[in-house]
Amino acid sequence: MQHIDGTIVAAVDSACAAGAAVRLALVEAVLRRRPLDLLAVYGPEPDDVRRAAGCVPRNVAERRLAQTAAALRASHPEVPVRTELTGAELGSALITRSHGAAMVVLGTDGPTGPTERIAAHADAPVVVAPVVRHPGGPVVLGVDGSYLAPEAAAFAFEEAVLRGVPLLAMYAWPGVADVALSGVDPFGYDVSVARGDAYRVLAEALAGWAAKYPDVPVEHRAVLAAHTGEQLTHEAAGASMLVLGARSHTGAARPALGSVVRYALHLSPCPVAVLTPHRLGG
Repeated sequence: MQHIDGTIVAAVDSACAAGAAVRLALVEAVLRRRPLDLLAVYGPEPDDVRRAAGCVPRNVAERRLAQTAAALRASHPEVPVRTELTGAELGSALITRSHGAAMVVLGTDGPTGPTERIAAHADAPVVVAPVVRHPGGPVVLGVDGSYLAPEAAAFAFEEAVLRGVPLLAMYAWPGVADVALSGVDPFGYDVSVARGDAYRVLAEALAGWAAKYPDVPVEHRAVLAAHTGEQLTHEAAGASMLVLGARSHTGAARPALGSVVRYALHLSPCPVAVLTPHRLGG
């Protein structure tokens, strides 16, 4: 699996819910037996515009970074903890630091924060940790129709192995629309047939993965849903992690994540791992 031998990188920053991000990063560092790199950013000037994005004065960031590292070293001396303090903008710093990393972990930051940009551009899986976590449940793997990003599948199965939990392969399939603009004939639409087709698509997408990871119990679940992102996050309640392989949509300025991934990044009740096309060879 790509990136598994890299370090775990986490942001120690108030704008990125550092507590949740650092806690999850520590869990991953212990599970994967990898070093943990803590990154803190600061705004060098009192009126620095970056302060609005969560940057703090250098002395505050330095103190917070040192205290966090000391606490982790004391509680988990087996985990090598390294620190880096930078005056760069948080998103750019994490994207740069992602090269060669096993994953980048950060917290939820709201719709105006750097989460989406980091998830779209980082060179390692990006895991976003909500403030409230529900540990111990299955790893949920979102399947986009017949498409299943291979690295997303590998990451999800690997995470299930490391945590010792089952994997739930989830496909939220759309039903017949009840609007005049629908292209589906409601009189010729058989829900039971459509449900069978959905499970077939799901089984085909997962073909081979269960054999590759025989020790991971796998459940297939195809659910009729009008809103894929909402359904995925609902099914992820109580999960250890939701894993999504995103297909970026190239815009004029920069790649933008699809609506399902964006919804999950901000509203999932459990950690969300995102793998984007430039990391999938697409």
